[in-house]
Amino acid sequence: MYKITKEFHFSSGHRVHCQKLNGVLSEGADTACKFVHGHNYIATVNVESKKLHNHMVLDFKNLSFIKTFVDDYLDHKFIIDINDPIFNRMVGNVNLIPTEFMGVKIGSVIDLGVSENEEREYLQSFFVVDFVPTSENLVVYLQNIVSKIINNEINELNLKVSFSLSETPKTSATYYG
Repeated sequence: MYKITKEFHFSSGHRVHCQKLNGVLSEGADTACKFVHGHNYIATVNVESKKLHNHMVLDFKNLSFIKTFVDDYLDHKFIIDINDPIFNRMVGNVNLIPTEFMGVKIGSVIDLGVSENEEREYLQSFFVVDFVPTSENLVVYLQNIVSKIINNEINELNLKVSFSLSETPKTSATYYG
């Protein structure tokens, strides 16, 4: 098995609205992740193949679309679950526009309508998903999107995609799909 790896860095905010901790294992049951906060994420994509194609798994440049996706939808955004109990308090009563990237549904952005400049800038800072944006859920989300795009474009290579996502230098989540 051959594998290539590429990292993508981005800064995003989130809130884990439903987190519960085991008080014994965590030295207390309170969690800081219920608060609005952010991370400097490192997303690492791994692309594997049983054989080489033109002497490589895939050209690293073929992964450039991931940087475009991350820069356009995740970097310097607040990733918010539409089911978060404070969703309406944070963004108000807004219309959502389902959004696709390279033919794959990725989430929603807020319809800016006739918003004033300051409100427009605020509302543009949100990226709406339909899951709690934990590291575990975000890594599955990234893996699913990237796998669909790669398989839509070059499915004849039978590539396997996996992702790791690091919130801090000491923590990460991995999904193999």
